[in-house]
Amino acid sequence: MSTDFKHQLQFLGWNDFLQQQLQSNDPIHKFARIINEHRDHYILMNGLGERIIGILTGKWKKRTSEKDYPSVGDWVQIEDTPSRSTGREKSFLIEKRLNPFSQIIRRAAGTQNKAQVLVSNIDIAFIVSSCNQELDINRIERYLSLLDDQVIKPFLILNKCDLESFKECCEQLTTRFSQIPLILTRSDQPQTINPIKELLSLGTTSVFLGSSGVGKSTLTNLLLGETKQLIESIRHDDSKGRHTTTSRSLFILDKPYGIIIDTPGLREVQLSENSHLDVAFSEIAEIALKCRFPDCKHQTEPNCAVKEAVQNNKLSLEKLIHFQKLLSESKKNQYPTAAQRKKTKRPLKD
Repeated sequence: MSTDFKHQLQFLGWNDFLQQQLQSNDPIHKFARIINEHRDHYILMNGLGERIIGILTGKWKKRTSEKDYPSVGDWVQIEDTPSRSTGREKSFLIEKRLNPFSQIIRRAAGTQNKAQVLVSNIDIAFIVSSCNQELDINRIERYLSLLDDQVIKPFLILNKCDLESFKECCEQLTTRFSQIPLILTRSDQPQTINPIKELLSLGTTSVFLGSSGVGKSTLTNLLLGETKQLIESIRHDDSKGRHTTTSRSLFILDKPYGIIIDTPGLREVQLSENSHLDVAFSEIAEIALKCRFPDCKHQTEPNCAVKEAVQNNKLSLEKLIHFQKLLSESKKNQYPTAAQRKKTKRPLKD
């Protein structure tokens, strides 16, 4: 891979982890990043800054897990030459997907136990809430539990801080999430997004997560300096958003040259076997080190430091109860293997 092309790929988030997966003779033009996902194709961007279309071949049907499918943020290898042209954009067949260094995975919405990769190759996750609706602390803990604490750095954003409920919302967040940095923003004061800009650098990929109507697309537009994401006002009767953003989209910032992924609000944030509770419940994880048993469930075990912390008002009982609920949920939502799915009498439907 030429030095110039590699430098261009760095603007898209290319790093040493991805570089190590390549062969020395891999053509430089065969790698691109997924910036948008559609029902039957992907929008990719290559190291030349060109938007191209990626199409999956039939071999992808032999995948062993839904998690093996490419998603927004993934890097893929494409064919040498375009298979056809569609308007201004050329179409290429996707040969393979490079292993991501991080993923955000939830249990897919619905009754079936399937994994859904929301985004891949993420460095920073911004969990966005706003002051215009009742703050759902438990839902924020669910979002945080989707993050890998070894790779993805979490930050909380409290948006629309010009509203009357600002002080109350701010206090709730700082009390429940004292170990996670909090950023305060408001659209009528664009300078409030400067702390976000300072976290972004060349090749850093970040994602906005949060419910509809909290202002994720507004923040994206402020970072881009132009309106790329459509915005609609919230419903006044229930303060809920209108789901203006319908798909995950990756944008490359001119300055400070970082990458941001905007996501639609999720109606369900169910945990999976890939969830990491230590991010949202770092306080419990730290106290648990003093428990008598290393596998303490903090229920009926003797000499449980976590239960003692609750009794001494050093830990919220509500937080412990929610932790135990999410822990049980993540263990329950274990996905069946391909062999197990074949043994079912009735096939699973999408």
